[in-house]
Amino acid sequence: MNKKYKFWVFLFVSIFFGGLGILVLFNYIVDPFQQYRKASFYSFMSDKPRYLNAGLAKNYDYDSVLIGSSMVENFYAKDIEKYLGFKKVIKLATRGGTIYEEMKTLETAINNQDVKNILFGFDLYAFSLIAQPVELNSKFPEYLYDDDIFNDIIYLLNFSVLKNSFESLLKPYNKDKIDESLNSLYSWQNEYRSNFTLSNYKQQFQSLYFMRNNSLNSQLFEFNSLKEKFDNVFLPVIEKNKDKNFYIFYPPYSIGQYKIMELSNYFDNYLKFKKYVFNKLKKYENIKIYDFQLAKDVTHDLKNYKDTTHYSEDVSLWILKQISQNNYLINSDNIDIYIKKLDQQTKKYNINKLL
Repeated sequence: MNKKYKFWVFLFVSIFFGGLGILVLFNYIVDPFQQYRKASFYSFMSDKPRYLNAGLAKNYDYDSVLIGSSMVENFYAKDIEKYLGFKKVIKLATRGGTIYEEMKTLETAINNQDVKNILFGFDLYAFSLIAQPVELNSKFPEYLYDDDIFNDIIYLLNFSVLKNSFESLLKPYNKDKIDESLNSLYSWQNEYRSNFTLSNYKQQFQSLYFMRNNSLNSQLFEFNSLKEKFDNVFLPVIEKNKDKNFYIFYPPYSIGQYKIMELSNYFDNYLKFKKYVFNKLKKYENIKIYDFQLAKDVTHDLKNYKDTTHYSEDVSLWILKQISQNNYLINSDNIDIYIKKLDQQTKKYNINKLL
């Protein structure tokens, strides 16, 4: 190899690895998803919860967490503190989250802070058969939720993260904006405010009704599959944390969604699953379970919903007020009554008005 060729090879290798080094250093310093420190010279973005939640869980101070899917995104941290008496709340919602993702997020929070209270939105759809363990889920950056600093190279040597680093620098640090972001984190109410109409609800319902696949849905929500994820993913975290207060609630989907469940052959599985969950959790003195799904004033008022499952921030606030007064609290005396009422409400509901 002649000297000239060696020079160009050396130059290319130097530029290549030098560029990678600059990329790693730049992503580490900016750290757009706060994996190593709180944001101190930019106002952070919140459009990628699976990345951001890991950083929030590791680097912020809190004593209470909100965990769940998009069903909890319209809760406000300050409202939770006010009505439930929690000292400092962090929102760690995962839009479209599976139970695997939610429990990994909760475990990360517990491992990094002295968590005393967990408000948990128990969403049936997080337990679906299609929910994959985080190590098999390409959407979920599991490596950010562990303590292994070496696999963080995936984060640091990442051009998508680089793009977010540059975008972060365009948002100068503003403590008030950050405080408000933490309070309303992931809330979508303002973005979809115009969707809370009866006409929009009917369109959403009709789409689900005419496109439903009864055979597929009954498989996705087969009882044994729901039970398996509860027993092997959810319950172990409960068992390890008997010193923490769990406030678990069933989010109030609209009556139209329960009707879709019934027509898709998995509503009975769901009711059976709810009874199973209660029987498994009733022995834990640190757990309270609230069921808002039979609250007819909410679930039958279709203007509360932007679609058949997602309710407004007003309903979220109502939920907190009910929890603060221990309304809709499930116990051994009323569990069967609650399940029977939801069953009756659903099977009596006439969908012709929606079609």
